[in-house]
Parts: sequence; C-alpha cells; structure tokens
Amino acid sequence: MNSHEVGIDANGGCEVYLFPLISGWVGGDTVALIQSTGIHKSDELKMGIDLGTNGEIVLGSREKIVTTSTAAGPAFEGVGIKYGMPAVDGAIERVRLNEEGEVKVKIKGGKEGKGKGKAKGICGSGIIDSIAEMLKIGIMDKSGRMKSRAFHIHDRFCITQKDVRKVQLAKSAISTGMKILGKELDLGDWKKTIVTGSFGEASAESLSAIGIQDAIFKKDAVIEGIKLALFGKKRETELIARESKWIDLASHSSFSDEFMKNLGF
Repeated sequence: MNSHEVGIDANGGCEVYLFPLISGWVGGDTVALIQSTGIHKSDELKMGIDLGTNGEIVLGSREKIVTTSTAAGPAFEGVGIKYGMPAVDGAIERVRLNEEGEVKVKIKGGKEGKGKGKAKGICGSGIIDSIAEMLKIGIMDKSGRMKSRAFHIHDRFCITQKDVRKVQLAKSAISTGMKILGKELDLGDWKKTIVTGSFGEASAESLSAIGIQDAIFKKDAVIEGIKLALFGKKRETELIARESKWIDLASHSSFSDEFMKNLGF
C-alpha cells in the first residue's frame, strides 16, 4: 500500500510497510532487533533485550528463537524516579566515582568531568550507573538497602532509597524474563547479550550490576533492523516474525518465585 491509501500525506505517495508482530506484546521493534543483531543467523546462542517500560527479551540462534515481554515499569526511562528524566540533553547519563571518592558525571549534550553543562535530571543509564557505584563502594548492600537516605550525584540531584526500590522491581522483571527464556530454550548458557533502548549511554559494567551479564550496548539496533527490512529484506523480516515463539511470563508457573529471587542485586 502507499501512504495516500492510508491517509498519510507523504511526497509521491511513498510505500507504507507495517512490521509483522511476533505476538500482541512483542511487536515489530523486536523483529527489527532480531534482524539487526543477526540472532536468527547465529551459530551461538545470543540474547537481545530492548530495555524500557515494556522490556522485550529474545533468546535464540539459527536453530530456534523464543521471545517474551515483561512489564518492567518506567524506572529505566526516568519515570517515577525523584530526579528522573528521559535521555535527552541535560540528563546525567554517566556516573563514576574516582579513587578519591569524588563523583564524576557526564551530562548529555555537555562535557565529561565535574558536571560541565547544566544538568536537568538523571536518565536511565545514570540511574543504573549510580546503583553500580553504590554497590561497589558499599553504601548499598545487595538487598538494595542504602546506608544513608540518599546518594548525592551532582548539584541538587541524588538517588533515594525509594528510587532504588523502583529500580529493583524493573530489574527483577527483566532478570526473571531472561531466566525463564533460558529454561524454555534449554540449550545451555548464552555468551552474548545485546541491549538496546532509549535510556542513555549504558556500560557493560553497570548493566552487570543489575543482572545483565556480558552485555553489549547497541543504541540503534531497532533502527538498523528497520533499514534492513525497508531496503530489500522484507521476506527475511516476515520469516523472523513467523518462526519466533512467544512465552507468556504472566502465566508461567515459575514467574512469581523467580521474581522474588531476582529482587536483590
């Protein structure tokens, strides 16, 4: 179909392509993630995660692909966090402690160092970094309990105990989805986890702190998959959607037990 047929006023009546769905909860963006990362062609087992309010998770290889979706909540996108915000200019997207215990931040659209540039809040990757740094220096234990009321980051911005608890719920939802997919596929451990999402500049070290091991952050994985489909690989896109299996986490027998187990860091 072209754009005029569906009521879109685009130059020349360009073609409109709707990405196929894997299920009602795992849509075309996940198909694009699979396509761009090559999970469907891989000889080795790989995991892909689109980290957001609705976290889509994929595990598979050329042999088989299983997918699921979990309601991770909006914490990784800054919603519900005291000083949270989206990953746009002004967001603190990286947090590190140096050997002297001094906090260094990177502000999106600014310069790295002591917060050069005007900070407006903390985005998802800054929140994840903060969790990792608190665990590293021991001001928060693995249960998520902080030794002080807040972890000061920059200017007036901090992470509170309530923030940590919200991150724990999101973290547990993702970790539980990963483990259940691993059990369902039952092909052993995977050695590579590709993470994407609009939550800032994530590091493998910090993602590990929230239970996502051996992570590679690929910022534009979904966009790359869309480009592949639009420029000659639509048949491959359709095949990925048709052959990928969806697992319903909510009705899975081990979901509640796994969720409770994965609340800690």
